Amino acid sequence: MADNYIVSARKYRPQTWDTVVGQGSITDTLQNAIAQNQIAQAYLFCGPRGVGKTTCARIFANAINGFTTEQAERRFNVFELDAASNNGVEHIRSIIDQVRIPPQDGRYKVYVIDEVHMLSKDAFNAFLKTLEEPGEDTFLLLETSRPEQLLETVRSRVQRLRVLPLTDEALRGEIEQRIPHEFARFDDIVAVAHGSLGLALRAATEHAVQLHDLVRAWFAETQTLRPFATAQQALQGANEKREEIEAARMFLWLLRAELRRQRDRVAASLDGSYPPASLDPWTTWLERTLQAERDLDLLLPPEQVLTACLVQLL
Repeated sequence: MADNYIVSARKYRPQTWDTVVGQGSITDTLQNAIAQNQIAQAYLFCGPRGVGKTTCARIFANAINGFTTEQAERRFNVFELDAASNNGVEHIRSIIDQVRIPPQDGRYKVYVIDEVHMLSKDAFNAFLKTLEEPGEDTFLLLETSRPEQLLETVRSRVQRLRVLPLTDEALRGEIEQRIPHEFARFDDIVAVAHGSLGLALRAATEHAVQLHDLVRAWFAETQTLRPFATAQQALQGANEKREEIEAARMFLWLLRAELRRQRDRVAASLDGSYPPASLDPWTTWLERTLQAERDLDLLLPPEQVLTACLVQLL
């Protein structure tokens, strides 16, 4: 189900500083840190999903050791942990144990932890000592879309870098260059992406189109709405827990975009004469989709999360 997106993401994923889109302040900061030999022991890359946090961290990780693009493919001394799927104490202890081992084939060891806010409380507690004193030959690059969920003891030990969403103009240029055959769907894609090139590319996949059709059907078939069946359809074809979570997220992003479109249509039809309270239901429904996404971050079952959200929209 996710294969098309994975292939697309790999094909277009930047490999060098000059191919990173719209993040000049971040790339300049990191390159200057290397040039001046003033690299912090731990960084926190913050920003919405798909704006380039992990991409910047990966390029930085390889640049710290001075690897070329070809060498970077072999991932010398660069280790990555996806905390969305590996958030337990046993997973973080694998990093703690590796930190004690001298680096191989390079000067430094660099650890990239994606979606670090999803580590369990016990995992965070086990990680704090390493975060505070990683060692002179070790660097920690943390990435999160939810910095507010991190413990203050974590935030105080890192140098924070804010990776910003792209402008609509920048997204338009990238979509036209990378997937010109989808340019006719730009309005739909940008409504979901909100400045995220990663989400824009994902929204252009066949699977996203199918989910969008499902969302539109939900609004069209007001007399026969079936939350449980719709949730099952949204997750159809997902073979792993991570695929289910990603499918649920995409459905919620598309649902939220459609809710905004419907809300704006209602607002426009009232010609500015409506009282603020008239749009309260739309605000409530949008907040429920955001709460559903937060529930996914808590690793609640995706089918349960989607069903509960859709029931509240009846």
